[in-house]
Amino acid sequence: MPLAIVLGMLDYCMLNTIAATAIPDGFSTNAKYIANLDKLNGIEKFPVLYSVTQKFGTYGSFLIWTAIFCALSSSMIGFYRALANIVKSLSDAKLLPQRYNAISKDGTPRKAIFLIMALSVVIPFIGKNVTGWLTDATSISATIAYAYMSYCCILVSSKKNIISTKFLLLSV
Repeated sequence: MPLAIVLGMLDYCMLNTIAATAIPDGFSTNAKYIANLDKLNGIEKFPVLYSVTQKFGTYGSFLIWTAIFCALSSSMIGFYRALANIVKSLSDAKLLPQRYNAISKDGTPRKAIFLIMALSVVIPFIGKNVTGWLTDATSISATIAYAYMSYCCILVSSKKNIISTKFLLLSV
């Protein structure tokens, strides 16, 4: 797991570095390039894709699309697993029907996963604006939840003298 985190960090750093160094013909600075993205067409409109293709050719393009596919696939798998566990916990607490807390032989809450899949299939049909509103509301909710959990960690850590409160406040 730590190796995956380090490799993911290096991947993002390298992509940002490559994107910052590749400037299409006709632009003198990266700032001018970014300011005119809406006027460009094709792959030039996407700085990272353009820069990787410009620097590494077809092989680089293949690698970047493979990296995008892997990132999306792994994030979707993580999303379904985490959300399925949340649905199972809500079902355990009797906030959702009890059928969603059932665990299969391999330890996954399959009915919860199928519920999430069913909701995920329906959401695109409710419209682009509503999906945007849901995303905005979720972002705000996640920020509040993260702040609350950080506050709880600070309280617990300071009471148990696990780590200095000053250090925790700096890290938040």
